[in-house]
Amino acid sequence: IDPNRLLGLYTERSAAASGGVWERVRAVQALDTALTAGDAAAVAAALPRAWDEMHGAGLSPALSSKKAQRLAPLLAELEGTAGTIAFRLALLSSGYEAAAAARAPADREERLLAAIARGEPLPRPEGSVALALAGLAPGALPPARAAALIDRGQLGEALLFALDDLAAGRAGDPRRLAGALATFRPGGLEGTARRAALEYLILAEPA
Repeated sequence: IDPNRLLGLYTERSAAASGGVWERVRAVQALDTALTAGDAAAVAAALPRAWDEMHGAGLSPALSSKKAQRLAPLLAELEGTAGTIAFRLALLSSGYEAAAAARAPADREERLLAAIARGEPLPRPEGSVALALAGLAPGALPPARAAALIDRGQLGEALLFALDDLAAGRAGDPRRLAGALATFRPGGLEGTARRAALEYLILAEPA
């Protein structure tokens, strides 16, 4: 279901019961009410619950699609947990570069996310994250199979392999994610590579 349609249903009428999806409905409605009122304090109070409910159901991208633009003016104002969540929702949106420019990173993790969004040199990540993000490093080479296809002008086929690698990376193989990112970039999909890296880091976070 289209994210706008989904969130439209969530805000269309009052929750009919309690528990499950109805708790998500209430949380999203509370956030919508706070945003409509332009009440930063109310947004700060409602946002963590909306994030917990939607992220826990795998619906963070839908929440970002519908609310990130409305949260953008508050990025510099929101602090603590609400600020962290608002920043991540903005980075999941098409306005990820503007979001990175609008907020001073609060910690090392936000510095890493902002650097990815801007296409800047990355602070040194660790462990599996370092392996995954190696595909964004200057001079990173696509896997041999993809490189050979690109050299033969078969970019579309190379990108299909990259999509397989991306899926495997999201399932837990950081080296294949790195291969996907390194294939997107010479394929003229720098923005796709950055957004894939941002989604990998943000959506893998525990709810």
